[in-house]
Amino acid sequence: PDTNFLFQKLRDLQCGVFCAAETNINWRNPSQVSKFKRLGDKVWSNHRLIVSSHSCGSEPATKSKSYLPGGVAIWVSQYWSTRVVACGQDEHHLGRWCWVNFGSPDGTLITIVCVYRVCQQNVRTAGALTATRQQFDSLEMKRGATKSVTLACPRTQTPNDLDPFLKQKQAEGHLLIVTSDTNETPSEA
Repeated sequence: PDTNFLFQKLRDLQCGVFCAAETNINWRNPSQVSKFKRLGDKVWSNHRLIVSSHSCGSEPATKSKSYLPGGVAIWVSQYWSTRVVACGQDEHHLGRWCWVNFGSPDGTLITIVCVYRVCQQNVRTAGALTATRQQFDSLEMKRGATKSVTLACPRTQTPNDLDPFLKQKQAEGHLLIVTSDTNETPSEA
């Protein structure tokens, strides 16, 4: 459906937080962030938008483009935006997740995380700008020159990197809500 239609329905439903995985938006392009912020403003005048996409979206060849495979976003309504304590994204800059912390007057902390996990795909045949290839190239560069002949697997690496983040939030006393597109059915999980 049309994005305007979607935002109208979110308002009609009195949605407080909306998570979107695999947005395929280059969130590193400021004009795209502004565009979607304006769309959100039509529904929630003082909302928060938290986003993440792969760092390759900042490179000269892609920084002015609107499309970039993968990516995630969280829209927080005007009511809940007053309770935002902190927000951020995948610290590896691979566009796999973004998060927002809410605090309540009684001290309860809640973290909502929106996750995108690439599908099972052969990196040798994945297109150059697929989310799988973006993540693979970054993971291999980070791994550097090692004696290992095993290639990095972006699909496997996502939970390996996300798990410590979630455990840290739990140790800090946060309640967790994790939304995701994991490219699998519940029976495959």
